[in-house]
Amino acid sequence: MPAIVRDFMLMATRCGAPDAVQVTNRWYLLNSLGEAPRHVVGRHRHNVAAAVRIVAFA
Repeated sequence: MPAIVRDFMLMATRCGAPDAVQVTNRWYLLNSLGEAPRHVVGRHRHNVAAAVRIVAFA
């Protein structure tokens, strides 16, 4: 459902302000790109901590 709403909003915006720059989808994309590494590191933080210890003592 969100994709349909966004497409409708995009069409309405293009009709009302054809020269406007769409930034909301860019924000969601950048936010997702920032969240993905945090989730991966969070799930594997014990492995990351072990790797840091190995590198620190090498």
